[in-house]
Amino acid sequence: MFPKLTRSAPSKLLLIAILLAAATNASANGITDDCKPKIDKNTVVVNLGIPGYNGGRQVALAFPVNSKEAVAGGTPSAHHAAAGATTEPSVRYSVNVVEKRKDGAMLEVVVVTKPAAGPERTLTRNVFVRHNEVVEQMYLGGISLRASFKLLPFSCKK
Repeated sequence: MFPKLTRSAPSKLLLIAILLAAATNASANGITDDCKPKIDKNTVVVNLGIPGYNGGRQVALAFPVNSKEAVAGGTPSAHHAAAGATTEPSVRYSVNVVEKRKDGAMLEVVVVTKPAAGPERTLTRNVFVRHNEVVEQMYLGGISLRASFKLLPFSCKK
């Protein structure tokens, strides 16, 4: 009926109390809601998570919206392996700005994976990213995408 309290529950309650006190203190000191992040509308930030690539860590890419070429990378392709050689898994990816719009940008994301045993799989997606939003998507095969425009440092007005 009631949630079970653990030893970490008091520390969680203390943390919540500290955060509430800090928020109350900020409003009492004259800090208002003028604390809005500034967005660099010329730089896109994309994080790709590809299973079996980069030690399980996401690949972080930042590039200008008006770039003419796609940002690409990956492991050497297993397609060029000599006959009879053991095939190793390979990954290739590219991210390209297809269209710049007044409220964001359209990205084309291509991820090609080739497992050690099995057919090559290609994922191609077009993703629209608005200036003030973060797009997070998960695709079949475990590939994850997080895209947004770069946030710049900001200060609050008093």
